[in-house]
Amino acid sequence: MNNSSNNNNSNGSGGNDDLWQTLCVRVLPLFNGEGLLDRLVEQWSFFFTYALPYFEAVFLPLRTDVRYRSHDEAEMWNVRNMALQSFRDNVILLQIKRLEDVFNKLFTDFGSSQNPAATAAKMLQMTSLLASAPDHNEEMDRVLSNLKANWKIMMNKGDRRGFAGVRKTRTGPPLNDKLFG
Repeated sequence: MNNSSNNNNSNGSGGNDDLWQTLCVRVLPLFNGEGLLDRLVEQWSFFFTYALPYFEAVFLPLRTDVRYRSHDEAEMWNVRNMALQSFRDNVILLQIKRLEDVFNKLFTDFGSSQNPAATAAKMLQMTSLLASAPDHNEEMDRVLSNLKANWKIMMNKGDRRGFAGVRKTRTGPPLNDKLFG
């Protein structure tokens, strides 16, 4: 057993090199913020797709109770706004500076995300919804403005690797507007 480990170390390209490469592949993205961004996309997708609709459904009777005398009183029980504000305050705002850096890298380093278009779309959706919460937050507005500006700059550049749904100029004869002949 010792003999085989010595052989790996003696030629310089054995198991230790493979182990080091594997470690680098898994750890370096965390320092670049990629792990953070992937985790945030995963958290937001779960929250927005499953948790938020569930909260709204379970607490709907509180919001629609006929005993409320005013719209403001009913709005106080708006579970959607409460949940969005809680996600913003407990997930986003606690690490806002780090997220801003990661969001900026999203548009400059296309290699950092498996699908930069989907990631950018999810982050734009998230920040737009969180910035629209009734108790206005200037930090969310700043993050949203930066994301929108970076999105526009990236879309105006010629390089749109990984981005689906962008307009392409069509060459050739004009299309017929009629569906069937």
